[in-house]
Parts: sequence; structure tokens; C-alpha cells
Amino acid sequence: MITMVLDWHDFLFAIEGFARGSHLRQHIWHEIVTKYISQMSDRERDNIWFFLRRDIWPIFFKGKSNVCGDDDFLHCMAAMQRNNYATIVFRENGRTNGRRHRAYCYRFQNTWHVENRFNTFVPDEWVDSVSRPEKGKALQPLYIEKGKESWWTNLDVYNLPVSEVRKMTVEKMI
Repeated sequence: MITMVLDWHDFLFAIEGFARGSHLRQHIWHEIVTKYISQMSDRERDNIWFFLRRDIWPIFFKGKSNVCGDDDFLHCMAAMQRNNYATIVFRENGRTNGRRHRAYCYRFQNTWHVENRFNTFVPDEWVDSVSRPEKGKALQPLYIEKGKESWWTNLDVYNLPVSEVRKMTVEKMI
């Protein structure tokens, strides 16, 4: 294992190299969610999220056919988006008398995924409550270009099938 310290610019360039690479490099999206998001400041996270949305998104969704890693990339984007999180309270195994747990989770494919996890999720039927910021108190992006605000506010895109995201991107709906 090699440990490196990169600023967000260098990290972004490394991600771009992985994204444009073969199917053997698509594990980067899993690594970002499980290891690197927790190491980023809000500013770094927002900057990387925006550049991924602007520059890498078209690699996966601008064409009419599937691209290897598109689902994992969309999953990573959902985890990177700070407004896509909520604190949930759920019952263990969904049982009425099950032990209650609290977790900070992000929404992807209509399921709550536990922060810093890629494959760990909480089924909706287990969830007792969801606490999100009130409307108007949602987190504001620390970096976004004028005219691209919908990229930040449209959280529904992370719950759509990849094929639908591709179709909407090609038709310039998102």
C-alpha cells in the first residue's frame, strides 16, 4: 500500500485519469466513497463534485450506450453531494421491537446508503424517521457556476436508473 498526500487539484486529475481509463480502473468510485470523502473539507468536496459533474459526467452519460462504470460513477456522485444526506433512525432488521439505530446516510437508487459505505444500505421499510434540513436551510454549494444551479438542487437524478439519466443528459434535460 502506498500512502500519498494530494491536494484536491491533483486528486481530481488522478480521478480523471481513472475515469477515462479501462474497466479495470472503475474501482475509483468505490474508493472515493469509502476512503476519500471523509478526508475532504466541504470546499474540496464541492469543488471535486462540481468538476466531476461538469467534466466527467459527459464521459458516462452523453453517449447513447452504456459505459463501464456508469452506475458506480452515479453512486459516487450521490455520495459526494452534501445535500443528499439525512440522519435516519431505523429499527434493526425492520422489527417493531428491534433495536433502534441512528445513521447519517445518502440517498441512491431510492435506498438509504450509510455514509462512507458503498454497499451498505438500510431498506426503507426499516426506517422510522428521516431528518433533513428544512426547505430554505439546505446546504448551499461552495462552488457552482451560474446556470448550473439545477445540478446541485436536482437530487432526484440519483434515484433514476442509469439509462434514464443517460437519456435525460443526451436530451439536455439535466
